[in-house]
Amino acid sequence: MNNILLVTKREILVKMRNRAYILGTVAIVIGIIIFAFIGSRADMADASNVMIPAFAQKQMELQAQAEEEVMALHGLNAEEVNAQIALRFRELWEAYEAENPDSGGLDVRYWIGFAVGILLFMTITITGSMIAIGVAEEKSSRIVEILLSSMTSFQLMVGKILGMAVIGLTQIAVILAAAYSAARGFGLMGNIFADVDLGSAIWLALGFFLVGYLSYATLYAAFAATVSRAEEVNAAIAPVMYILLIPYMAVVIPALSNIAPLRFALDYVPLFSPIGATVHYFQGGLGLWQALLSLAISLAALPLIMFLASRIYRRSVLVTGARLKVLTVLRGRG
Repeated sequence: MNNILLVTKREILVKMRNRAYILGTVAIVIGIIIFAFIGSRADMADASNVMIPAFAQKQMELQAQAEEEVMALHGLNAEEVNAQIALRFRELWEAYEAENPDSGGLDVRYWIGFAVGILLFMTITITGSMIAIGVAEEKSSRIVEILLSSMTSFQLMVGKILGMAVIGLTQIAVILAAAYSAARGFGLMGNIFADVDLGSAIWLALGFFLVGYLSYATLYAAFAATVSRAEEVNAAIAPVMYILLIPYMAVVIPALSNIAPLRFALDYVPLFSPIGATVHYFQGGLGLWQALLSLAISLAALPLIMFLASRIYRRSVLVTGARLKVLTVLRGRG
């Protein structure tokens, strides 16, 4: 255990002092503040007009002109008629909301789930890539041989993963705190979380993130250990990225989630569910007990994933030369 803590501490100190990590985090925070400031000052009417094609804007102008001319021809006051229409529209909308109490929060939950899914994907990808690059650099520089003289390969791998987990969670916490503070400070929050059970949602998101991170981080480390040069890392971890892209694409392209077999896989299959089930729970498409079941399945599969990954890592990390094939490594002895 002491060896794992030593490696974890080393990873945290090295990465936290990394200029790229610090500048990247600061840049994201500054970008969030600038975006929030612009959003608070933006004229939504002008923004909408920019998004509407010129020919459509012209059609709308001519439609309004035609309505005013026809009303004037029949002796009607255009302003009074438009005011009556707006009032009647509000009455109809309020009646609809009363009959459909959940309708107001559907869009909000959808976008919150969308944002959470993207954040989970980015965090797992960034931290996983950092682990993979670190493994390849230690192997190419022979530092790993020195480290393994005083600890086991499993201790080294777990220590690196835990260290990167702290770094990733720290960066997420800073970004979320900056986003929340900026949104509050510039008056952009409103009551967007009114229809979301934040208590269970936050704990579920944290649980799924940790399970997803540990699953993918061990795979990143294992696949990176099969190469001897840092330049080969991207090709080595490509299979892991392809697996991670499946739930990500389902989040970005919602129509994919409507395919029944894929929807089931996104909700209950380990490696998919940390992103898929989290997004669907936030969006209201998955109940609490279903989300907990999905989390339990991923937790049950985690030891097997870590066992296979540690097996690949142990058999590859000291082997130099050409890139090793994962299946060949798994079939080998030791």
